[in-house]
Amino acid sequence: LTAGTNYFIRVSGYTGTVAGTFTLNVIDASLNANGGTDCATALPLIDGTSYGQLFGDVASGSVVGGCANFTATTFDIWYTYTAPISGDVNVFVEGVSATAFRMTAYDLTLGCGAETLVAGTCITTRNTRFAATAGTTYAFRIGTTLAAATDLTGIFSISVATIAPTLNDTCLTAQPLVDGDNLMTNVGATADPALTVTCPSGTFTVATNLDVWGVYTTAAPGRIVFNCRGIGTQQFVVYTGACGALTPVACSNGTTGATVLDLVGGTTYFVRGGGTVAANVSALNFDVFFTAFPANDECAGALPLITGLNSGLNNLGATTSAGASSCTAQFNDVWFAWTAPITATVKISACGSSSDPVFTLFSACGGTELACDDDDALNLGPCATTQALNPYLQVAVTAGTTYLLRVGNNTAVDMSFNVNIDYIFSLTLTYDLPTFSVTIADVAGNPGDVALNALTLTQGAFPNGWFYGLDIPIFELTNLLLSGAPFLTVLDGSGGYSITIPGIPPLGGITFYGVAVDFTPGGIYVKNSVPTSITL
Repeated sequence: LTAGTNYFIRVSGYTGTVAGTFTLNVIDASLNANGGTDCATALPLIDGTSYGQLFGDVASGSVVGGCANFTATTFDIWYTYTAPISGDVNVFVEGVSATAFRMTAYDLTLGCGAETLVAGTCITTRNTRFAATAGTTYAFRIGTTLAAATDLTGIFSISVATIAPTLNDTCLTAQPLVDGDNLMTNVGATADPALTVTCPSGTFTVATNLDVWGVYTTAAPGRIVFNCRGIGTQQFVVYTGACGALTPVACSNGTTGATVLDLVGGTTYFVRGGGTVAANVSALNFDVFFTAFPANDECAGALPLITGLNSGLNNLGATTSAGASSCTAQFNDVWFAWTAPITATVKISACGSSSDPVFTLFSACGGTELACDDDDALNLGPCATTQALNPYLQVAVTAGTTYLLRVGNNTAVDMSFNVNIDYIFSLTLTYDLPTFSVTIADVAGNPGDVALNALTLTQGAFPNGWFYGLDIPIFELTNLLLSGAPFLTVLDGSGGYSITIPGIPPLGGITFYGVAVDFTPGGIYVKNSVPTSITL
């Protein structure tokens, strides 16, 4: 990458149904070039997670107090760590191949060149644990047996912590949880009694050995994801209530992963988690990801839409509103309000969206459903053929009236979408028999554009004639272009034009055929109406 340049990162699921909370790490890939190729240039670590890579590294060669898993040609990187307290040091590496992985720990009390191998740390697994003394500096050597041409090119993470015996062994001593990662340990913990609970994946018995507790409270309503990570298979249960009177509300049996809850404001949740066997003693991570419900989660908080393109909308954190739409079920919906500026027929679409939304239009909150569509069932276009998963509504609206649009997904996942609101340009021809008057009206053109109202007595192939549905003779079309209003006119500020011509008696059933065409002031075609007719 080039210094000072902005880059964009696109993150998506493998399919349209994959959605959720994720972590995005951006790491300086030149990290290892600044040191860490041997003990003398080792990179310092503190409690927490750091990142590195082996790409471009060189072998350290033989090391005093060496480990048989490392050879003179093993590619490796070094870190140093000073234990802040006396206790168990836990080192866990993620993002590397398990089959080619090597790791060991050295005591550097005597310095580099006189490293002392820490007992039990010459391993081929990605986790090591040893007893440390406060103030002592240790070196971690991490490597791979792969050749230089195929060594590990990806970023890996190394998590290290000195762990004192746990303090959150019971509900009453639960550790307060914050958004993000919450590092803890089950060293020194005791096993709480087994508990049978019902999870999304079914009913099972939680037999967490050496489990620990966390507690989380949010003041705002929203959606929360809980997860428990550590060595081996982890189980966890989420409770409401108070210690001694807890009610399980969600859980994971180690195969379903994170669990999701819709929170109400001010609710406190207790989380109990740990490994499924007593041997799973390690540092643990209780992950907490909270997203507040959007302001337009329900109809009463509907956000305004403009006439035209409304892009970059989403349903992040939304819940499913009560009540069903007529066309299909929709989940995790959000609400929008739009006020019609003119009376005409409007088209509302999700064209340009990369998701699969469902649109339902209502007269008001709790009012009448006016239209509903999932996948452009009526093939109204223009996204019907190229984006068949996008909805498309067409409905007559009244100027000054506010309409409510519910946008949900086909499945209960987050999505981004567009809402396009455009009027349909139309020509109306009406005859008022009592006054013998004909009215010619254009609606929903572009303000300031030029409208050609082409009229002819020639039926031809109407409504599929050569000129936007008419088979108007060329000399008639030329005369209309030269005659001015009402056949050639300028659209007003609302994109309309209307004129009433009196004194036209019935003509014995003669039919006129017409179409309106919208041009820019420079004569560039914009759009045309559906061809229409009138019989006098």
